[in-house]
Amino acid sequence: ATEPAAELALLPEIGRVTLGELLQQTGRPSAELSAALWRLAWAGEVSNDGWAVIRRGLESGFAAEAVPEAPTPGRRDFRRWRATRPFVGAWYRLPAVAPLDPLEREERDRERARLVAERYGVLFRELLSREPPALQWAALFPALRALEWAGELVAGHFFASVPGLQFATPAAVAQLEAGLPDDALFWLSALDPASPCGLGLPADFGLPLPRRVGGSHVVFRGAELLLVAERHGRELCFRPGRPPAGAAELFTAWLGRAERPLTSVDLERIDNEPATRHAGALTLPPTLELVRGPRRVHVQRRG
Repeated sequence: ATEPAAELALLPEIGRVTLGELLQQTGRPSAELSAALWRLAWAGEVSNDGWAVIRRGLESGFAAEAVPEAPTPGRRDFRRWRATRPFVGAWYRLPAVAPLDPLEREERDRERARLVAERYGVLFRELLSREPPALQWAALFPALRALEWAGELVAGHFFASVPGLQFATPAAVAQLEAGLPDDALFWLSALDPASPCGLGLPADFGLPLPRRVGGSHVVFRGAELLLVAERHGRELCFRPGRPPAGAAELFTAWLGRAERPLTSVDLERIDNEPATRHAGALTLPPTLELVRGPRRVHVQRRG
């Protein structure tokens, strides 16, 4: 493997360079350069001047697809070649970071604690287990205590189903005291930082939470779990004893989003039975329609 210093030398010490310019300057394969740029980015050595490259990386798994180098523009393999390489934006070196003294490390940890507190509102050990090591409970606990002593956080036991000490921002405490809106309907990916999936908490949501994997989603009304959708909507499970609710909002979001909207949602099973038996119970807005197939039911936009 190429040494990190040699990879960093690919970029100028001052200024910005695109992947296309690097290809011309070095003559190295685009897949090799793409991998080097992502390695340097994860190491904190380089960055890009736009967020679009992150979306491109997420779509490709931050890996360049193995297609022939420099295919002919306009061909399908050219689009695949370009789509899986970080051509978006320009890359540049980040300044070297000097070692921190103890006071600087303490202030850095306080800023990290403020960051996660603003993100979640209420913090506890299990929640931070999803974060990188520097943002996990053990690493931040002294800083959380320091922020409590400074009046920036409140320590207590805010959720009975969560064992152990918890920290909350004053704004979160005020919201909890005022009461959460019971009629607010919202959905989350199982991978969302705010999702309870994968925490291993003993809370009873009325439905088993799905695994914390891509393609799984949950729909809540207030604190009540209405719907679990897995495998990108192929499997739906509604709250027992309630009319089926929450699917319309989920389908509308998937089919109408600005970035890469789905053309249809293919339902295979509803409440552990074939979707063809229960699809008629779904309530959809006028913008969506059901198309029945022999083994599946398709939800798609009208027109």
